[in-house]
Amino acid sequence: MSELGWPIISLFIGGTLIAFLALYLFKIRRELKAGYPLKDERTERITGKAAMGTYYVTLFFLVAQCFWILLGYEVMHLPEIEAGWYSISTMMVMGFSFGILNWYYVRKEEQP
Repeated sequence: MSELGWPIISLFIGGTLIAFLALYLFKIRRELKAGYPLKDERTERITGKAAMGTYYVTLFFLVAQCFWILLGYEVMHLPEIEAGWYSISTMMVMGFSFGILNWYYVRKEEQP
């Protein structure tokens, strides 16, 4: 990648994070003005279920990664992958699984 690429990508990532933070703070402020509590028993229960599901999904993913490293390096003689890629993929699986499970449990609780 060219020398100009990384600063532009870094600025884009930083801008995206700031935009998400601003949207999140705007949402919290709007809900507080409307009189809604930030947390209640229902949201804590849903968040707890999603967190436990995320824990098990991530644990399974890490075990699968370990087996892939063992199988790929020792048996199939594939080149080793840098640890950063494994860390990034684990963080993405954690984030996506929590978001999906939280959305699923909210939808499940709303249905009669």
